[in-house]
Amino acid sequence: MAQNKTQYDFRSTLIDKKIIAAINNGVIILDSNLIIHHYNKWLEIRTHIKEENILGKKLTNIFPEIKEKTLLRKIKTALRMRTPTYYTATISHYLIPIKINQIENSHFSYMQQDVSIIPFDEENDLVALYTYRPNEYGQYKCFTRCSHRKNQRAQ
Repeated sequence: MAQNKTQYDFRSTLIDKKIIAAINNGVIILDSNLIIHHYNKWLEIRTHIKEENILGKKLTNIFPEIKEKTLLRKIKTALRMRTPTYYTATISHYLIPIKINQIENSHFSYMQQDVSIIPFDEENDLVALYTYRPNEYGQYKCFTRCSHRKNQRAQ
């Protein structure tokens, strides 16, 4: 795959690569068309997808369960306002499907995720999706709310 200038510039910046590789949460660099420019090691390990296999591809082609319109709206807002926007586990549960470790005791099949969508390079319309696990209280609250809604529908 031929890299465009943005990918080359980002990938060749050693400090950026080292910092993002050391982060113990998921980081994806995307453009405003959802094309993947970087996918960190943490995500590679948890999704079993190598960065080299998804660079230059559209995020929603890799993860079709993502609500594309919602994500695009949040990315465009972050770039336009030059401020982060957010996905929260209480609303969306997760952005990237990551199976929960069998050892963990959880009410969910996939890791619940909060996601910060941060303007990364506004000149090239790039954002960083920073994916992290909400605190246990947040998961409990989400589970409680979801269970309550499910029970109401059953009645």
